[in-house]
Amino acid sequence: MRHTLAGHALALTTLSLLLTACGGGGGSSGDTALNPPSENLQGIYTGRSNNPDEPDFDLLVLEDGSLWAIYGTRFNNALLVTGFVQGDASFKDGKVNSSNIRDYGFVPSEGARLTGTYTDAVAPTVSGQLRYNSGTVSFTAQANTAAAEGYNTPARIADISGPWTLDLTSGERTSINISAVGVIAGSGTSGCAFTGQATPRPGGKNVFNVSIVFANDSRCALPGQTGTGVGISYQLADARRQLIVLLESSTREKGVGAFGVR
Repeated sequence: MRHTLAGHALALTTLSLLLTACGGGGGSSGDTALNPPSENLQGIYTGRSNNPDEPDFDLLVLEDGSLWAIYGTRFNNALLVTGFVQGDASFKDGKVNSSNIRDYGFVPSEGARLTGTYTDAVAPTVSGQLRYNSGTVSFTAQANTAAAEGYNTPARIADISGPWTLDLTSGERTSINISAVGVIAGSGTSGCAFTGQATPRPGGKNVFNVSIVFANDSRCALPGQTGTGVGISYQLADARRQLIVLLESSTREKGVGAFGVR
């Protein structure tokens, strides 16, 4: 949760989430295979850090311990997103650790190490520090029990099929279409074209596995590369639907987030 992407804040209404990777997205430190979180620890968290520029974040922990964090500033029940974090964590004896955190608010991404503690209670909490080469950010988060119902509803392609207009953390706007079987095709205002696939993640939670192939074009966020990661969609209080997609390159050097409401 660092100072990143100034001028490219994107508003996510209500339940902006930190998402977990699907196996192809995050790098592997070996931590998660050894000590995955308990079932009670899995789910959505809302938290704060001591970063004065971007103090707010939302978090999701899945069964394999992989993590994604969307961070920024909360205003009028919306999170103004300025970056995101991904990594794999080990949960054991009240301690959480990760040696492979990447912060995609930086280009190229910046590495960090996560150390902290958790409480495995009715309303779990996670707190700790992200240690970058340039400094340390402290944070604390509590499980968002109000979001549990949406998280525990299986992801459906029918909910996201059709046209979307998405804003990227790179500052570009894209138009995409998702077919009835999850095939993605689209292009950005810059002219960057891409194709991909969205598939409901195994396990019955509201998370999609997403893979996007970008054209070999310097105007693309990940030119000539394949971005893999996750997507989540949920209905807002005003009956509109939100879509969030977070992707990282195979080298984890770059990442891009996409957000839209229809």
